[in-house]
Amino acid sequence: MKNLSFPFFRVEGSPFDVGLQHGTLNRERIQKSMDIYRKAFLELGKLQWNQALRIAKSFVPTIQEYDVEALEEVKGIAEGAGCRIEEIIALNSRTEIMFSAGKLSTLLDGCTTVCVLPERSTTGNTILAQNWDWKPSCEESAILLEKRMRKGVSSFNFIEAGMVARIGMNSAGIGSAGNYLETDKDGKTPGVPIPFIKRKILSSRHISQAIKAVTNSKRGSSTNYMIGYRQGFAIDIEVTPDELYVLYPQDGLLVHTNHFLSPNFKAQDIS
Repeated sequence: MKNLSFPFFRVEGSPFDVGLQHGTLNRERIQKSMDIYRKAFLELGKLQWNQALRIAKSFVPTIQEYDVEALEEVKGIAEGAGCRIEEIIALNSRTEIMFSAGKLSTLLDGCTTVCVLPERSTTGNTILAQNWDWKPSCEESAILLEKRMRKGVSSFNFIEAGMVARIGMNSAGIGSAGNYLETDKDGKTPGVPIPFIKRKILSSRHISQAIKAVTNSKRGSSTNYMIGYRQGFAIDIEVTPDELYVLYPQDGLLVHTNHFLSPNFKAQDIS
């Protein structure tokens, strides 16, 4: 098995400042991220880069309504990296772009997530973990990013350079992981791209805020959010554009892959 290591960066300040430092420190990696998705959109969805950018730009009003600070962070990343705002949004909305183009069953993330509560862990702590099955080329663009916000909680993130969030934890003891899911309802209505919802989870001071970041979001695609809390709590929220399904740990364990598990699930699972 190959041992991987990823570069670590610490950024701080306002949302724009955090984004600006992120973009400035990772210009080459962000360009690599754009190269990866420029190729992926064309190969998997027959989408030219300019077509993907038009779709990405259409998400701006939805993102702004959901989390204006996230959009400020995007603007900072774009300025620091010397690229357009819609290019950074495209990196953060790969799933939604493919769904908007009607190209389903092409982005097959194969992640597994698990949360172990204190009563089942050898350390007595809540443990949240995820493997990330995606393109090997993303090894060259992936980074570890610590965000020290001037106001609010700080967070530690594993992301592809240019993204606002993916897998991480924050100083309030909240962790976020997730799984790719797909239904026949995806791509029919506009919604907040998934990384922006994950960013809001990791901006939360309390577990209730983290849950609301998911439940109060306008969604355009299906996915799974697993949220762990250091005080011995975990919740899994399977979402479609118009429904959500909640799962809780059984015997101190919560495990999820790439299919819906809720017995109340109503849509067609095509993950």
